[in-house]
Amino acid sequence: MFPILFTRTFLIVGGMLLITTLFSYTNKKFDSLKEVLLSIFGIFFLLFLGQQFINDYPLNLIIIALFSALSGWMIGPVISTIGEETAQKRYLKSRSECT
Repeated sequence: MFPILFTRTFLIVGGMLLITTLFSYTNKKFDSLKEVLLSIFGIFFLLFLGQQFINDYPLNLIIIALFSALSGWMIGPVISTIGEETAQKRYLKSRSECT
């Protein structure tokens, strides 16, 4: 029993990480405030919906997949912004050392 539960748990977690990674790679910037607000409210809605249907087997996996996709959709712009700021700081530092 334990190896089956262990395998299923890691397959679900691995699938969630894969979905989150793919969606964070897809979205680099938010286009509008409406998209930001829909993402924020959507992620909380899916979180509570997942708690509501915790015992319905196929439905809870679909809800969790949508939750991880929306999480990745929101993480993508954050990672992109942090990367751009780091690159800009590095560039400005190198320019100040050159002059």
